[in-house]
Amino acid sequence: MRRARPLGNLGLHRVGPVQVMSIKRFAVALALAWGLVGLAHAAPLEAYGRLPAIDAATLSPSGAQLAVIVTDGERRSVAVQDLATKAAKARVDFGEVPLGGVRWVGEGHLLIYTSVEFDPGDVTGGTQSWRRAHLFDIETSKLTPLMSDGALGMNKIFFDPMVRTVGGRPIVFLQGMEFVNRHGALALFQVDLATGRTRVVEPAEEGTRRWLVDIDGRPIAQERYLAKSKRSELKIKDGKGWRVIHATEGAGVRARIVALGRDGRSVIYATGEPVTGTTWNEARTDGAPSAPPVAVPAH
Repeated sequence: MRRARPLGNLGLHRVGPVQVMSIKRFAVALALAWGLVGLAHAAPLEAYGRLPAIDAATLSPSGAQLAVIVTDGERRSVAVQDLATKAAKARVDFGEVPLGGVRWVGEGHLLIYTSVEFDPGDVTGGTQSWRRAHLFDIETSKLTPLMSDGALGMNKIFFDPMVRTVGGRPIVFLQGMEFVNRHGALALFQVDLATGRTRVVEPAEEGTRRWLVDIDGRPIAQERYLAKSKRSELKIKDGKGWRVIHATEGAGVRARIVALGRDGRSVIYATGEPVTGTTWNEARTDGAPSAPPVAVPAH
């Protein structure tokens, strides 16, 4: 059997043919057990087109468990299998709600993303794509929608959740909207895995567009755009606090957060535009020399 190969940083894996057959059998077994497919002695040919399909599969950090999104084309479920025993450990049904993906948080939890078209009513902009994160406890099969306890903000999440392992424990950070002077801006939240409740780690400031958390679970970078002054800022946080490392006024090209650096304690940010070419830069927070800038050709 070929080893699974990781696809990017979302935990998805490309699997070999033997594994694919095993996963397909698992999906069909789940569908039969949980009612995704009806049983009949003489099913019409079109019924075979409704057999369950796997939209996504992801291994747990240890490789001992497999989570899959199973669909019959209309309804969707997320299920977890123990790969050693082939036993189904947990599942949750989402009906016709579209699923955007799953991500492991340690061995005991999954983050499950949903996305629906929704008009929040009291917020300008009309109908928009509303992305939510749900915490799924593997042991209890309990599903907890996240950001539901935000008194002043909204339960929509922005960007992918950030998962960090600190002291051997996984920690989840979310970016959600709060209102500053009646305008939306992003705040940084941390999830309590035991309760599913969130707390503010960094409150929203005027114009905040994005946050980044380092490998140790500390906020390390922030993007802002101040509409009145048309000023864009990229700030990083070191031992002395927050400081601006790149700023532009008016139509100047703003800096955009790309990712953490190789050791998880620096920030990679881009300047320029993808259609004309960008430059990737490193900003360190520990006083060590930054890597030389890298030019990225236009695409």
